[in-house]
Amino acid sequence: MLIKMTAFVHFILALIFLPFSLTAPLLPREWDHVPTIAPSHDPWYKDEPANLSGYSPGETIAYRAVAIPSYFNTSFSPNRVAQAWQVKYRTTDSRYNPTWAITTLYVPTQRDNDAVLLSYQQPYDSSNINRSPSYLAVTVDPSKDTTYAFALPWILNTNPGWFINMPDYEGPKASFSSGAISGQATLDSIRAVRQLSRQTGMSASIPFVMWGYSGGALATEWAAELQGSYAPGLTDLAVCALVGGLTPNLTNVFYTITEKNTSSAFIIPDAIEGLSTQFPELKQPVVSVLGRSSWGDVLAYVRGLVAAQDLGGLKSFIDRLLSVDDVKRVLSNDAVMGMHGVPLMDMYVYEASYDQVSPVQDTRKLVDRYCGLRGKVHYEEFTNPAVDHVGMGGRGLFYGLDLLDKVLKGRKLQECVKLTNAS
Repeated sequence: MLIKMTAFVHFILALIFLPFSLTAPLLPREWDHVPTIAPSHDPWYKDEPANLSGYSPGETIAYRAVAIPSYFNTSFSPNRVAQAWQVKYRTTDSRYNPTWAITTLYVPTQRDNDAVLLSYQQPYDSSNINRSPSYLAVTVDPSKDTTYAFALPWILNTNPGWFINMPDYEGPKASFSSGAISGQATLDSIRAVRQLSRQTGMSASIPFVMWGYSGGALATEWAAELQGSYAPGLTDLAVCALVGGLTPNLTNVFYTITEKNTSSAFIIPDAIEGLSTQFPELKQPVVSVLGRSSWGDVLAYVRGLVAAQDLGGLKSFIDRLLSVDDVKRVLSNDAVMGMHGVPLMDMYVYEASYDQVSPVQDTRKLVDRYCGLRGKVHYEEFTNPAVDHVGMGGRGLFYGLDLLDKVLKGRKLQECVKLTNAS
C-alpha cells in the first residue's frame, strides 16, 4: 500500500518494480491492437465470460495484442519489448468461487537461453478498476505520472531478456486489500501466460520470480502462501518470491495510519470498499453501526475524514468498524498473512524498521512463523531512522535487483536469519 506523493517520490518508488509451451493449442482470440478503453467501459475486460465455471483456474479464456507503451522503448531502454499481450483468464475469488482477471505480458526483443519470467505485482492500491495496471501502463502520461514511465523501462534495461507478467490481481471488482483473490489471481496469471507459447516463444519450462512492494507485496505474499495448495504445479518452476513493505495485518495497518500517517489515510476507505466487493454482507451492519443512510454514505463519510486529515475521527471510525462481527471475521480470514499455508519457494523479505504504514513487528512475527514451520525465508531489516515505507521502496530497487542477480546465478542466501542493514 503506497503513499500518494509527489511525482519525484513516485519515481523513486516506481524504480523498485517491475520488476509458454511451444505445443500449446491455439486459444480464442478477440482482436489485435484494440483501442485503449477504460476497464469500466470495456466489455472484453469487465463482462463475465460465458461458461466461466467450465474453465480451470489459470486457464486462458481469451487474449489480445495491445500497444507497447511508447515510453518503454526509449534511448534508456531501446527496443527492449517486442510484443505486449493482454490475457483474460479464469481465477478464484476470496470466497473460492470462479471469477476472472486480466494480465499483461511483455515479451522481450532479446530471447536469452536463461530467460526468466518476472511476475511483477504493481502496487496500485485502489478500489477503482480504472486504476488497474493493464490500463494505466498504456494510458499514463509519463510527464505526469512516473510510476509506470520509469519503473518498467528501468527493469527492462537492466534485464533485457526477461518476460514480464503484470497482473490486475485485484480482479474485475478492484478488490483492493482482499488477500485470497490477490494471491490466486497472481498465481493464475503465471499459469495463463504460459499458454501463449506460440505467440510469445516463451518456454513451458521457464522459471519464474515474483516481486512486489507494499500493495504489490500483499499479492505476492498471498500468492507464495497459497501456491502449495492452490497451484502445486508451479512448485518446480518457482525460483523465489521477493517482498518488501509487507502489510501482514490490515487491522494494524489501519491503526498505524491513524496514529501517524495522514498521507496514507486513503488506504482505509479504499481497503474497506475493496473488501466489501468480495464480502458484501458486511455493508449493512456497518451502515447500521455508523448510523449512515447507505454504504455509499459510509464511504463518503470516511473519505471526508481522510480529506480533512482527521486522524482522531479515523481512529474512532476504525473502533466502531471493528465492533461489527462480520468485519472482524473478514479481516481475520482475508486480511491476515500467514494463516493459509507456508511458502514452498524461497522467500526474500526486506523491511524498514521505521515503516509508518505497517508495524515492523508484524513482519518479524510473520517471518518467525514461517521459519518455525520450516519455511525458507531470508529477512533483512533496514534500521536507518531516515528510511521509512517510501524510502525503503527506493532502496528496494537496488537491493532487489542485486539479490535477484545473485539468486539467478545460483547463489543460495542464508535462510531464517535476521540481518540488519544500517544504510
